[in-house]
Amino acid sequence: MGSEYDEISAIWQPVTVPTANPTLSFRYWIASEDLCGYDFGGVVVNGSTVVDVFNLCADADTHGWR
Repeated sequence: MGSEYDEISAIWQPVTVPTANPTLSFRYWIASEDLCGYDFGGVVVNGSTVVDVFNLCADADTHGWR
C-alpha cells in the first residue's frame, strides 16, 4: 500500500463478536518516514462507523505494535 499520490487503499476482515463478551480490539504498527498531515489510517466498523483515525507519519511512529 502507498507510494502513489491520492491513493485510497483498504483491507478488511469479517469478524464475529460474541454476544457473551462483546469486545473488539485491534493492533497497529506505524513505521513511516513521511511528513504528517498527508497519509491517514483508521478503523471502520460495519462500513460506516469510524472507530479510530491516525496519522501515518514519522512523528506518529509507534516503534512496535500498539
